[in-house]
Amino acid sequence: DQLPVEHPRDVEFSSEGGNPLAQSEDFVHCSCPKCGSAAKRETDTMDTFVDSSWYFLRYPSMTSESKDSQVFDPEVTKKWMPVNQYVGGVEHAVLHLLYARFFTKALNKIGLLDFVEPFKSLFTQGMIYRFGKKMSKSKGNGISPDELVNDYGTDAIRGYELFIGPPSDDVEWNDQGVEGVSRFLQRFRSLTPVDTSAEEVVVSTHKCLLAYQRDFDNFQYNTLVSHLMKWVNEVNGKQIGKEEYKMILQVLAPIFPFTAEQLWEKYYDTSAATTIFDAGWPQGDESKAKDASFELVVQILGKVRDKMQAPTDISQDEALELIKTSEKTQKHIEGKEIVKVIYIPNKLINLIVK
Repeated sequence: DQLPVEHPRDVEFSSEGGNPLAQSEDFVHCSCPKCGSAAKRETDTMDTFVDSSWYFLRYPSMTSESKDSQVFDPEVTKKWMPVNQYVGGVEHAVLHLLYARFFTKALNKIGLLDFVEPFKSLFTQGMIYRFGKKMSKSKGNGISPDELVNDYGTDAIRGYELFIGPPSDDVEWNDQGVEGVSRFLQRFRSLTPVDTSAEEVVVSTHKCLLAYQRDFDNFQYNTLVSHLMKWVNEVNGKQIGKEEYKMILQVLAPIFPFTAEQLWEKYYDTSAATTIFDAGWPQGDESKAKDASFELVVQILGKVRDKMQAPTDISQDEALELIKTSEKTQKHIEGKEIVKVIYIPNKLINLIVK
């Protein structure tokens, strides 16, 4: 018969911390409903995870004209929800994540939402360890980034955090790894784009873009850095055109934003895009990712007898004509009949003779 107990309307919310409800004297101090003596009301009325179980549903509607009359704007919610990709630590799987699913199902059941799952896909990242223990303040094995930032810059630290290992795995922190990424950035900065690229630079660039996009889509962020490092090694000392340099700079930006932005301002007209992040996203071209030549492995009866440079996409007949110029091959087929040819384009040719 004491219900409902209504919350006060004069509570002041501030950034001081603590429970604002506990600051309301009129609410806290009351009479015991059993004996009538002076009593205090409990002010922690909801579990910690209640807010995080549904706030992601409310946030998109906070700028809606109907935000004061309904909890979710149907059109806004339809546009933004459910979330395409959820990324979180494994400790969330049995707390926030589970509660959020319960809340969403309940809100769907009472007709406020037209979907039952809040997140379409889940990716759980690993933990960072140092000295064999999970990095944390309580264990005293954390890293203060200030000193590393002063020595190497924010980009090097950000890049190393991705490069350290697969995002799904637990990894061990190593300060020297930051130094290695810093050296890579210095090498990248030393490259100077010109008007047009050498053919091998075009090939290297599109190989890099295709591999980068594949691993980006599969959350293999550590290999994104590897692809960029490999590209720098392959093009260093060669003629790098502005078009290819621009595309690499665009995929460099999500990992090394400060470096990419500075080089964008240095080499490109920013009147069309005030930042590299407005410059679009490049696409690798399979047709441009092929080398002009490849190493053709020549086999006779399954045994390797020679290796030759051959034009990419050479036909079987052309490959047969080419291997006839090889002395190493000729001595194994001279005077014999070729009864079968096994040809794997851009890889090997195997002659069956008798």
